[in-house]
Amino acid sequence: MKKLMIISFALTLVLSAVAMAQYAAQQPDNRKSGASMKADSITGKIGDDGKMFVSDKDSTSWTITNPDAVQGPINNGVPALFRSNYSVTTPSFMDPDAVGKPLIFIADAGLNVVDIFLQSDRKMVGQITGLSLEGLATDAARNLYIANTGYMNILIYAPPYLTVKLTLGDGDNIPRAVAVSRNGLVAVANVCTLSNCTGNTGSVSFFAKGSTTACTTVADATNFAHMENATFDGAGALYVEGEGSTPQTWNIGKIVGGCNAKKIELLKTPNLRRWIGGIQIDNAHRIAVINKITANGPFYIDTYNPPKNGSLGRPVSITTLRGSNASSIENFAFLRSGLDFYDADTQNGSGSRSDEFKYPTSGRPINTISGFGLAWGVAVTPTLLP
Repeated sequence: MKKLMIISFALTLVLSAVAMAQYAAQQPDNRKSGASMKADSITGKIGDDGKMFVSDKDSTSWTITNPDAVQGPINNGVPALFRSNYSVTTPSFMDPDAVGKPLIFIADAGLNVVDIFLQSDRKMVGQITGLSLEGLATDAARNLYIANTGYMNILIYAPPYLTVKLTLGDGDNIPRAVAVSRNGLVAVANVCTLSNCTGNTGSVSFFAKGSTTACTTVADATNFAHMENATFDGAGALYVEGEGSTPQTWNIGKIVGGCNAKKIELLKTPNLRRWIGGIQIDNAHRIAVINKITANGPFYIDTYNPPKNGSLGRPVSITTLRGSNASSIENFAFLRSGLDFYDADTQNGSGSRSDEFKYPTSGRPINTISGFGLAWGVAVTPTLLP
């Protein structure tokens, strides 16, 4: 038995080394913002609003290598913005010595993988391939939840993150973000539906613990035409971010009841909001959201007390993320302490990356993980449980 265990361990290390080498070989030579790369089929660009769009004329555009690379009966029908754009055929791997240690998960929507890093030294120790993803979440048991956008489902991986534990079907919805409560209730923020992704079809689907089909779905076509992000508080209420049907409206909402939810309560604030870049609950049970006022940044975290009578009031704390100018932060995740967080920065002056910032103190990044195709989602273990 010991001999078999040793052989298995050695084989795992060999596969890990091979996969890491293959992964490194697949990285573009030039990741800088605006860098041109050889066209394969179509090209795309991150605009000033942080959204990806397709162009065949822009001289500073970058290549989307075959948006239909990940084939499937669903993926090819999904609008190009949400489809896989890079085929990674290397097998998933995980360093067995890293299992159970504090980890960082980055959803690379450009390369269709989840990269796994140690928190201690930011060393890459694993990778999940074969995805078409955006948002991530983790729970107290260190399970990883993946919004597998291009395939319109949610994948749940248990340590060591090599095989899917459970797949949640999302019907006609295109999932962008996922959240899980203390009690295992799963909420999925759907940006739109497959049948109508240009209309006001954003929604939130709820899944009871262990269930693979939604128990209910709630929507508000006016205030949350396109749903973006979601997070649970300690009491099980869900907070969401979305774009309103009126141009340039970015709203925050609250949903109570889980599988019995009936509506999304719009939460008002007089604070100017010009960005949707993630929503989380901090260790003081307050609502923390990414925001920026001008196209070139900088980004902020606006922190609000729990709402009263449908109002968030003004932020009780504003954290300036210095060095984040001209970035496109799409999400963030608090470390267990609640005093630090990692973001998912789709476009920074030095390329797509994930920065660690102190919270709630303003300042520059204290650590950086770089080299992603398009960092869109982030999660950590152990996770902060407010």
